[in-house]
Amino acid sequence: MANEITIPALPCCDLDETVSFYEALGFSQTYRQRRPNHYAVVRREDIEIHLFGVEGFEPERSHGNVIVVVPDPDNLYLLFANGLRAAYGKLPSTGIPRILRPRKKSGTVRGSASSIRVGTGCACPSGATRRKPARRGPPVSLE
Repeated sequence: MANEITIPALPCCDLDETVSFYEALGFSQTYRQRRPNHYAVVRREDIEIHLFGVEGFEPERSHGNVIVVVPDPDNLYLLFANGLRAAYGKLPSTGIPRILRPRKKSGTVRGSASSIRVGTGCACPSGATRRKPARRGPPVSLE
């Protein structure tokens, strides 16, 4: 099969705060549901992330991750950093949320790791050597 799409769904303890964090990174909220369950979708260009509220969720204990391969992690880092500075008055580099500068680690792909408020990591490694996925059309509802 070809042209499959994977969309992560990440838990969070406060959906409003989590959506605000993603908006600071330049994402737009494209969907919001309050009943029967708290659910939201944020999107930035071809990156789409689904978020759902979980009562009692502890971000510090989460091991969930999303890896988004991008052609220029340095540029994306600058865009994210500028948005976070505008929203929070500083660049959060410790605690939750936080963002780390892109760096090359021995034996790994160069990338930036961003740990967001919900305790979920979002790594953005360089995709320069990877095959570019086919463009896709708009989402299709399966309702």
